[in-house]
Amino acid sequence: IRAGASGAGGAAETGVVANSLRFNEGDAAHLTKTMDGGNRKTWTWSAWVKRWDIGNRSTLFSAGDGTSDTGWTAIEIESDNMLKVTGWNTAWKQTSRLFRDPSAWYHIVVAFDTTQSTATDRCKIWINGVQESAWNADNALGSDTAYAVNEDSKPLRVGGIDAGGVANTLSNFYLAEVHMVDGTALDASSFGETDETTGQWVPIEYTHSTSDWH
Repeated sequence: IRAGASGAGGAAETGVVANSLRFNEGDAAHLTKTMDGGNRKTWTWSAWVKRWDIGNRSTLFSAGDGTSDTGWTAIEIESDNMLKVTGWNTAWKQTSRLFRDPSAWYHIVVAFDTTQSTATDRCKIWINGVQESAWNADNALGSDTAYAVNEDSKPLRVGGIDAGGVANTLSNFYLAEVHMVDGTALDASSFGETDETTGQWVPIEYTHSTSDWH
């Protein structure tokens, strides 16, 4: 059970999300945090996402303020309704599947780990508990390369872009149960499970270390 547009909650089970946060471009709604360091090679981002502005770009998460692939990173659903993990000039992963159901909550997990020797393991994506394997674009991250996420004194932003002269480009969607795990690449089972009764993918509680945020 996930929150709807009104933020209405579900049953009192561990991990069930009681509320969602609406990002509305007209209200200039976004969240920003200036980082004080962290692991720039390995991290995991997890969130429940519901779109309501189909056909326009939804920047779920972005980091950095540069104009190079190592200076800016984002997780976005583009105007073509494909999910992508991208640098300034390169789509590292872009799904073949589309995300254009305004009634659906999607659980998105991105595991980023440039220390992996196998290039295809350096960025992995799960949707509703299933690892993606079909790509419209699939470009390797640099081996053991530090990218923009967790760069000291640089911004992390939820809900838009503010980098390289592209200021205050905001988006319209709902988010719930957002996790950012610093220094560890996790799969979707750390954040969700299949309900034995309904067969639905549902959230579970994740316990953070001091370097993570929720």
